[in-house]
Amino acid sequence: MLEAPQRPDADRGLANGSPNGRGRRLAIVMAIVAVVIAGLIVALVSSGGDPAATSRTTTDAAPMEALPPPTPRRLRVDAAAYEVQLDWQRGTGDGAIDRYELSRNGELVTTLNGLDVQYVDDDVMPAMSYLYELEAIGDSIESGSASAKIRVRTPPAPLGTARLGGVFDVRLKLDSSYGITGLKGGTAGWKFTPSCADGPCGTRLKDLNGMFPATDLKQDGGVYEASGSGHMGLECGGVALTSSYDIHLRVVAAETVGGEWRATKLEGTYSHSSGAQLGCRSGGATYSISARIVDQS
Repeated sequence: MLEAPQRPDADRGLANGSPNGRGRRLAIVMAIVAVVIAGLIVALVSSGGDPAATSRTTTDAAPMEALPPPTPRRLRVDAAAYEVQLDWQRGTGDGAIDRYELSRNGELVTTLNGLDVQYVDDDVMPAMSYLYELEAIGDSIESGSASAKIRVRTPPAPLGTARLGGVFDVRLKLDSSYGITGLKGGTAGWKFTPSCADGPCGTRLKDLNGMFPATDLKQDGGVYEASGSGHMGLECGGVALTSSYDIHLRVVAAETVGGEWRATKLEGTYSHSSGAQLGCRSGGATYSISARIVDQS
């Protein structure tokens, strides 16, 4: 009878758990453990020795969402003739504010700190409308911006602070006269030239129609006055008479014109008188004045 071939003794030793087989298995396990430990050591060194760093790597690399800055809340204004105060509150939201940009009528006025909640604009004029936009700018391009707008009209300044200058169309209404016949009302063109560089002050009056000579008006608040003498258009026997005159004007309306608070309407009186001379009797007349600006230069 034939018999199956027998395994070598070495193979039987491995299969039967001989000391020689167990040694080989232990060597294989130790090699695997050494490889794993070496991999962990490399990972720890690359993470700076922080065992948790490897678990954070994926989280730290993920980009964070850029949050928009909060829109300014409760933007309000307190307006005076030459000043506008703006107040606001920081809006709600988690976005960061790097700065505020304040614009007036589309033009940048100033850049403010992201913590500011107030600003005073002292570069405004009376009786003017302004549109303010307060824009909160985020701390990155991705976060963008958010804005609030408000419109305001400044109140007029006192009439006594208006500057009197320019050409006025003047209406003269005859109120009374004596000793002179043929008088009537009419129109005139008066040019006022202030004696100072800006603001209200005395002004020189020139009659563009030549009714009376140029004269300097003294200013007191919104009132302008002058007295003098000269040829006022009266004649006796073809000879020009010398008359005395008084002018009293007051500002009754003003506007912001060319960046200045300017008088735009005047009311008052003009009177002249002459004594008896050259065989003519004395006479005089008084006129009511109403004048409106027609040329602001």
